[in-house]
Amino acid sequence: MTNSLLVLAAVTLLMPQGRTEPVPSLPPDETITIRGVVTDRETGQALPRARVSVYSGVIDPKRPPVASTQTDDAGAYELAGLPRNAFYWVLAQPPPHVSTHLAQLYGFEGPFDPAAPLALRAKPLERVDFANANIPLARALAIEGRVLNDEGDPVAGMQVVLLRADLSSRRSAVRSTDDRGVFRHFGLAPGRYRICASAPSGGKPNALQSIRRTCYPASSTETLELGTTSIGGLDIRLTRGKAATIAGVVQDATGAVSDRPLIQFIENDDPSRTSLPVEQLPGGRFAIRDVEPGAYRLFAATPWGPDDRELRERVTIPVVVDRDIDNLVVRTRAAATISGLVTFETATPPEGATRIGVIARQDGPVFPIQPSRIGVIPAAVKSDSSFILHGVFQETRLGMIGLPKGWFVRSITYRGRDITDVPVDFEGPIDPHPITIVLTNRAAQIRGPDE
Repeated sequence: MTNSLLVLAAVTLLMPQGRTEPVPSLPPDETITIRGVVTDRETGQALPRARVSVYSGVIDPKRPPVASTQTDDAGAYELAGLPRNAFYWVLAQPPPHVSTHLAQLYGFEGPFDPAAPLALRAKPLERVDFANANIPLARALAIEGRVLNDEGDPVAGMQVVLLRADLSSRRSAVRSTDDRGVFRHFGLAPGRYRICASAPSGGKPNALQSIRRTCYPASSTETLELGTTSIGGLDIRLTRGKAATIAGVVQDATGAVSDRPLIQFIENDDPSRTSLPVEQLPGGRFAIRDVEPGAYRLFAATPWGPDDRELRERVTIPVVVDRDIDNLVVRTRAAATISGLVTFETATPPEGATRIGVIARQDGPVFPIQPSRIGVIPAAVKSDSSFILHGVFQETRLGMIGLPKGWFVRSITYRGRDITDVPVDFEGPIDPHPITIVLTNRAAQIRGPDE
C-alpha cells in the first residue's frame, strides 16, 4: 500500500508546543508513523527539543496541527497514529524562545520565511521511507550596528526598520537602539535587506532642523546582501534638515480633475502600512507636509457617485522624496475586466469542481469604502471552465477558492509567463489577453517501504 505526504506551504504558522491535538484512534494497519532526526544543516549535529508538527489539508493558522512533538536529546522525533492516505506537511522549528535556527518545511530546499509569499504548489521529493524523514535546520542570521548623530555620538531610542527588499510583500521589522546606540535584528534568513533609522513616530518634526530618516545603503536602489554569515559593525549616521512637502493634483483617466479623490501616502518601509496625513484642497489638489526623505507609494482613487460605494478608478505610483515636489500630477486608471479558463491535468474534472472560484487579491491599503471592491474579488468558474473578473485594478494577485481535496494550483499563465502569486497590472478596460489556470493533484510524495 502507498503512503503519501503532501508538503504544502503557508504564509502564517502557529507555534505549537508539545502535542496539541489528539490523533484519531485507528487500527494500526490504517495509520502511519513518521520518524526522523532534526539537525543543524551546517554541522549535522542533532538538535534536542526542536518542535516538529504535522498539518493536514487546507492550512488554517487558527487551527492546531494534527499532531506535534519535540525531539529528544539525540534530535529524534516520532509522530505515530497518523491516518494513512491523507495529505500532510511537516514543519520543524527550534524550541520556544530560541532563535538560533530557522523553521524548515520537510522537502523544501530553503528555510521557511513567514515574510515570503509562498505559492501552494508541491515540489518534487526523492523517495524516502517514513523512518528517515530528517529535517536539517539552517542557522539564523543577524544584522547589528549603531545609530550615530551628525557629531558621531550614539543615539538612544531611535527606530531602526529592517526591510526584506527581495520579497514582493516587502514586510519589515522594527527595533530600537539602546543607550549605546546599538541595534540588532536577529532570526533572519539569507536575502537582500535595507536598514533605515529615524526618530520614533508620533511627534511632529521640527520644520527647520528635524532628524532626517537615514538608510543603509544610502541609495534607495541598493541593498545589503545577507549570505551565510551574520553582519555586524554597521554605522548609520543621522543627518538633520528640513522635511519636504508634496503637492499635486488628481486627475481621472480622461485628464479631468477629480473633485473628491481618495488619497493615501505610505512609506515603503513602514511595517504598519499607515498613511501620512493628506490635506485635501479645492480642485482635486492635495498636500502632504513634513515628509522625511525616502521611498513612498501614493494611492489615489475616484469613487462612483455621492455614496462612495464603489471605486471607479485607481492608481498606485512610486514617489522618491529628496526635496519638495510642487506639481505632482496623479492620473487614475479605470478598472479592468479579465477572463480566462481553468484546466485540469487529468482528463476528467474531479468531483466538486463546479464549486471552485477565482479570486483577485489587490495589494495596497484598503480604502474605507466597500472593502471587497479593493481587497478580494471573487468570481465563480462556469460550467465551460471559463471565468470573468470585473473591477480589477493594479497590483493584483490571482488565486483559487473552493478547490476539491487534494487539488491545488500548478500554474497561472498570463501573456506567456507564470504569474502565480505575482502582482500584475492588467490592461483595461477589457484585457484582451486570456489567463490559463492549471490545477493538479499530482502532489509531491513521500513513500514508505511497504509499497
